[in-house]
Amino acid sequence: MVRPAPYPARQLKSVYLASGRLMRHELLPVDRYAETRYSFLNYGDVRRQKPDSVLADVLVLGPASLQGASLEGTEHYWVQRHGQPHLELSGRRYLGLVNGGEEHH
Repeated sequence: MVRPAPYPARQLKSVYLASGRLMRHELLPVDRYAETRYSFLNYGDVRRQKPDSVLADVLVLGPASLQGASLEGTEHYWVQRHGQPHLELSGRRYLGLVNGGEEHH
């Protein structure tokens, strides 16, 4: 039996599955402070995007593309128009103090 040669993840640019699912490996702006898991929430609305290598689902192809990925339990989406930078949208919760007590938003 002949086995296909394995490809290192860094060489894969996109994957098209038999189910019709298309995934792309791209350098995307990711805000790792975007968090929805209660035990990992930060105080205040902290935002810090850094470029990161992500294998994301391609949800829409067209004049404006939409990609998405679940990273450590938080949903992230990226919208991009031709010639424009990616715009990241993500789920986010954070902790705040209200009347001296802890509250999550």
